[in-house]
Amino acid sequence: MRDSYWDGIKGVAILAVIALHVSTAATSFPVESFNYKFGVVLRQFINWPVAVFFFTSGLFSEPKKPDYRRSRSVRILLPYVSWGAIYTAWGLIRGQTFEPLSFFDGTIIGVGYFVVVLLCLTLLSPLFWRMRSVSGLIMIFSAASLTFAYYFRLIDTASVWSRFPYSALPFFVWAPFYLIGIELRKKGIEPSRAGLVVSAIAVSLGIMLSLAEASYLGDNTGLAVSQIKGSSFFTSLAVIALIYNARPYLKLRSFAWLGLSSYAIYLSHMFVLSRLRGVLEGTALFEQQPIYFTASFTLVAATMVAMVAVARKLPIGLRHNLIGA
Repeated sequence: MRDSYWDGIKGVAILAVIALHVSTAATSFPVESFNYKFGVVLRQFINWPVAVFFFTSGLFSEPKKPDYRRSRSVRILLPYVSWGAIYTAWGLIRGQTFEPLSFFDGTIIGVGYFVVVLLCLTLLSPLFWRMRSVSGLIMIFSAASLTFAYYFRLIDTASVWSRFPYSALPFFVWAPFYLIGIELRKKGIEPSRAGLVVSAIAVSLGIMLSLAEASYLGDNTGLAVSQIKGSSFFTSLAVIALIYNARPYLKLRSFAWLGLSSYAIYLSHMFVLSRLRGVLEGTALFEQQPIYFTASFTLVAATMVAMVAVARKLPIGLRHNLIGA
């Protein structure tokens, strides 16, 4: 049976993902502008949802089930290919050139790196589960993730790996969060009130550190808004600890329905957001980023809810292809 708490967490996280991607518009303004600073500051509060999705994926991975890798891979790939075809068709209608590689690096939907990484981690899951503990791997991959982020954002800035989405594409960048989910499941660690208090303090500290690091980085936008810079990495870990320990005390049933369709929303929201930004960019509303952010977030989130509601009325085969549920 599904756990409504974790579905609720995914519902909140997908809203944060939408907010994350809406906020990127602010960084198109000059570094010294209010709009740019608004976007950078906002990102420090919402840089955690992708890490949370990888954590929950690891927490609920079940490689001991027969044919786990095949069935899980199909559930990941079918909606991705379906939505990729929709994005591709729209691009061809508008005269854009189709790049077959875009299916493999995730750029077919703009933010498909998540799908590529999740598929890699799914295929590796049986190996992770056969290990007595993955604590050592968590530390190794964390060091690799942070080294990768700072090296290509600060030193080899001309490399393709310094630019999104390739800066987020290697599986080891996100593996620590996935492995933490597996480790908690293996050890059966129970939530605690003390853990809740400590993790809440850690989240506050992490956000303050993120704000300070982003300010120090100045015009290095890629690293300032990165989800993998050291302070944001720490904040994501703290958020994961917070939501894990909050389970006995927090009810999120009102978000559970949204969480059930979070993967479909992830795959489709950029299609709506890109069209909306194309219409609003250059307008007076776009020039006021706090207003643009609020309006765009509301419109995209509402559209996603409506889309999922309609998709759930479709025949089961088509519904599985589009929303995976």
